[in-house]
Amino acid sequence: MHFLNLFHGKETIIKMSNANQRIEFLDGLRGWAAFVVLIGHLYPCWLYPPSDSPLSQLFYHTPLKLFTDGPSAVILFFLLSGFVLSFNFFKNYDYNALISMAQFRYFRLLIPILCSVLISYLFMRFNLMYTVQDHVGIFMSKPRILTALKFSFFEVFFVPDTRHLYDFGLQLWTMSREFIGSFLVFAFLSLFGTWKIRPLIYLIILPIFYKHFYYYFLFFTGLCFCDLYILNKKYGYLLQKYKLTLLQENSLYAKIVEFFNIDYLFDTSLGGIFAYLYQLNLTGKISAAFPMIVLLFWALTSDNLKSLFTSKISLFLGKISFALYLTHLTLLCSLSHFTNALLTSAGYPLLLRAILVSLVTLPTCLAFAYIFTLYVEDRWLKKVKSFFINKGFIANTKNYKQLPQDSSTPLPLPAMNT
Repeated sequence: MHFLNLFHGKETIIKMSNANQRIEFLDGLRGWAAFVVLIGHLYPCWLYPPSDSPLSQLFYHTPLKLFTDGPSAVILFFLLSGFVLSFNFFKNYDYNALISMAQFRYFRLLIPILCSVLISYLFMRFNLMYTVQDHVGIFMSKPRILTALKFSFFEVFFVPDTRHLYDFGLQLWTMSREFIGSFLVFAFLSLFGTWKIRPLIYLIILPIFYKHFYYYFLFFTGLCFCDLYILNKKYGYLLQKYKLTLLQENSLYAKIVEFFNIDYLFDTSLGGIFAYLYQLNLTGKISAAFPMIVLLFWALTSDNLKSLFTSKISLFLGKISFALYLTHLTLLCSLSHFTNALLTSAGYPLLLRAILVSLVTLPTCLAFAYIFTLYVEDRWLKKVKSFFINKGFIANTKNYKQLPQDSSTPLPLPAMNT
């Protein structure tokens, strides 16, 4: 139970929307991850690649690498997906809501993806792409609308290595993993979500997925963290006592505790561990995954990080995170490359070009993602979901029934409201 109590935080910081029970600080964390993907594609992949310069060494070979490490941010996306998709179920044991999420998942991903692909198609059609082949993507010189539609409706979900990823944006390689990982989470919750012995299931499946299905291991790790987090919210409130006991066992820490706030010291300890992980030359699959797992654990246990990720800028980035991820490469390969070409022809040095292109690119990407979110996710997507609910195509979760947790076997599914 002591381990579970690490997930306790101040109630005023964990703000949840009544409509969809989202944890706002995780939205903020996801928003910063999307921003890091943008920075990673903008700088190390293209505009300011790693070199022997002091500035390059600072950002690419120290813990500051976190702010340019796009691949690790994608790993964090998968961890967060496993957590968020499990949250409502572990909170209420609501099979109806689980069914509803599973029924709408394809369309939840399809509609934003389709819109982003059509935007890329239009940019190519009107010759607005100023890169045909580059580190950040290879776009078709003569795109076809049927190819774009086939890719959006089918290939992006069911053909992970489709060559058309290079036509409409390499960032979409994650969508097949996101789609399949989502349904693995739904399947696990429907089969084992109410079992009290599910920790034993975690011990069995996590090593198997880590060895053979690495990306889906991340989903299950997020799911496991969510389970522990919700259990602690329901049953455990001994964190402050646990921290004090843990720190007082070390005589050096005991002296420090007299002068510093325990919460601050706890954050400092975890922060030091996280920075140390980024300085290690870890190899293999664990090299990127383990620091992100530590970061998620830190976010779940730290009131200070929760405050950071519920700031206005964090919540704004969280709101536009999916749109920013889907659309940023199109803008990089059009506006950013065009701006860079103009500055290069004018004889500007590399560092000044990088600064000026950034001043054009970053606000444009954020504004474009906000408009995309406003129309595609906040309007069209909600209208489609309401239409499906009204027609009985997906379960109506308004009058759900909270279910008790069984000791050994899953509970029967309640009747769906159609």
